[in-house]
Amino acid sequence: MGLVRSLGRLIADRLGIPPAALAYLEAKDRIGQPSQVGISRECISIEPRLIGRAWLNSAVLELNRAGVLPYWAQEQYDPQSTSFIPRGQGLLSLNVTHRDWTSLGNLAADREAIVDPRGLLTPWFDGWSLDFWLLAGG
Repeated sequence: MGLVRSLGRLIADRLGIPPAALAYLEAKDRIGQPSQVGISRECISIEPRLIGRAWLNSAVLELNRAGVLPYWAQEQYDPQSTSFIPRGQGLLSLNVTHRDWTSLGNLAADREAIVDPRGLLTPWFDGWSLDFWLLAGG
C-alpha cells in the first residue's frame, strides 16, 4: 500500500468515512488503464469549495421548500421543466442546467459583477446575490 493510499485511509478514518465507500474510490483506480496524468493543483483547490457549496445548496433547498428558490433550482427540480434533473438520494446540489451569466465591468476595474438571465445580480466573486421583485396588479 502506497503512502498516498495510507494517508487517504487515515484521513477517511478521522472523517468517519466508511471503508465500503473507500472501496468504491479504490475500484475506480483499477478500472481500465491507469492514468498517466495526476489531479491538477487547480482541481485540488477548487473541489473542496465546490463540494462545500453543493452541500450548502442541498441543505438550504431542503429547509426552504416553501420559499422562493433561485431560478436554476426552480427549473432544475421541477419535473415539468425541460431542465429537470432528478435528485434522487444525492447529498449535493449544484446548478448544472442554467450556467449562463453575463459579466459587467470595465477594463480599469479589478472585479466584475455577474447577472443571470433572470436579473439576479452578484456584485462580487463568490459573494451574495441581489434579486429584484415586482408586484404586479397590487
